[in-house]
Amino acid sequence: MEIFQKAFFTVSEDDSGVFSGYASKYNGVDSYGDTILPGAYADILASGKMPKMFFNHMTRDVPVGDWLEMEGREDGLYVKGQLDLTIPTARDIYHAMKAGRVDGLSVGIEVPDGGYELKDPEDWWSGYNISKVSDLREISICNFPADNMARIETVKADIDKIQTIRDIEKTLRDAGFSKAQAGAFIAATRQVLKRDMTEKALRDARDARLAAIKARIDHITEKLQ
Repeated sequence: MEIFQKAFFTVSEDDSGVFSGYASKYNGVDSYGDTILPGAYADILASGKMPKMFFNHMTRDVPVGDWLEMEGREDGLYVKGQLDLTIPTARDIYHAMKAGRVDGLSVGIEVPDGGYELKDPEDWWSGYNISKVSDLREISICNFPADNMARIETVKADIDKIQTIRDIEKTLRDAGFSKAQAGAFIAATRQVLKRDMTEKALRDARDARLAAIKARIDHITEKLQ
């Protein structure tokens, strides 16, 4: 179930295109069940590198503005940005933000090995606790934050880096599948794999029985000779 949140930013009273708010809040639970822990952005903040600004994670488009400031606060990552109002899309976004029709922020992050762990080691679907972010590629203004704290949309690994079912789900989400579609695809795939494994086990068992019978017959034949 997706939980939609209201604004985590405030818009300036003038027409400068400036706004500020939380791009990510600690100790929330996103649509994957993941939680960003306090201090996860420490290395990002220390680097001074600013992410790009997009709308709805459309990273192939021209950025719609610039992030001017980032600050690690007790309850999350606080940012200040400015839309480039010479860009028509940015003007539309700004008017929608001021009218309250667009009201969310979402981050695109990379998490290194050792920067996360399953909440329940026995359940791949339990979600991860993320303790370290290695790269903050972009922060998007978005229509539907899927977390009641702040939407966290992790930038997915390349296909050759897929190690878990969760990696597959995130890769499908990155390719444009909805959470429900990705879940249905994975569930169907698991059923196919389970069926194939069962059939293989039955074939192996049958072959083992046939081999045992053949060995028995050969043994009896040798005695009769």
